[in-house]
Amino acid sequence: MEVTLEIGGVDFSRTYLPVLDFALVWASAPDALKTQDRLELMMSVEALMYRLDREGALICICSNVHDGQPLVSATTLADVVERMIEDAYAILYRHHPELRHNPYLLDLRERLANRGL
Repeated sequence: MEVTLEIGGVDFSRTYLPVLDFALVWASAPDALKTQDRLELMMSVEALMYRLDREGALICICSNVHDGQPLVSATTLADVVERMIEDAYAILYRHHPELRHNPYLLDLRERLANRGL
């Protein structure tokens, strides 16, 4: 299965990253950008970094391994992150249905929901 991430017409996909871990790295971005002008998101399993720069009402997204620097609204970014988290759980549960009752994952999902994700 190939998992893709396209934002503002730029493909930021990577192969072989754990989808839930990847989504969780992005989870804090919408809130953090309300008070910070720059945010760096780093993956723990490879040398991959995403940088998000707030430029007025828009957010510029770039990566150290991808071409392109789309500008998106904060609402668009929040929608992408929410979808990313939902899709990550759906993929995880589809391939490992026994995890639907995992206390850690249930608690994590509840905490994300309480943050509006």
